[in-house]
Amino acid sequence: GQEDAARIACHELDKKTYTQPEIIALADKFVMLRADLTRNDDEKVKAFYKKFAAKGCPTLIWLRPDGTEIADLRGVGFEDKDVFLGKMKQALASK
Repeated sequence: GQEDAARIACHELDKKTYTQPEIIALADKFVMLRADLTRNDDEKVKAFYKKFAAKGCPTLIWLRPDGTEIADLRGVGFEDKDVFLGKMKQALASK
């Protein structure tokens, strides 16, 4: 079901994207926060979905240092190294 697809996408991000040298090289310029959003009965998960209007898992949200979202960079599902790296560079340029 949807939970299985979300877990697969998360594992693919872990294995295929986050482990790439180019991603790792820029990662120290970011704070990565991760939450298990598959528990729809959890009030904190419901609050997250409401606050960020998340459409699925994984939802990749990019925030500026002031906490505002860089909406153009939002993604849902797996993103390969090139897409993710491009978003990292855009996020750094949009400060």
